[in-house]
Amino acid sequence: MNDDVYRYHMKVQIEYASDIHQIIIMSHQSICVRDLQMKLYELFSVPPNGQRLVYKGIDLHCYPNATLESLSFKNNSLIRFVGARFQEYR
Repeated sequence: MNDDVYRYHMKVQIEYASDIHQIIIMSHQSICVRDLQMKLYELFSVPPNGQRLVYKGIDLHCYPNATLESLSFKNNSLIRFVGARFQEYR
């Protein structure tokens, strides 16, 4: 699929395991917390129910259906991410 068909995109900085990772999320509709959680699952193998995401004191993981825009999220903002990889749950 061509990237040009995505209407929404957001650059995000993720602080995870003492490193900062830059990711880009693309979607056909407004980007919600659940989209971010699924992207993090793809990249870090941490399932959404094991993720803790904090942005400016807001626990994003408590609002999976909220859009990042509705939470005053700005492009290139930093999110703190805590979570154990799927294999660590076993």
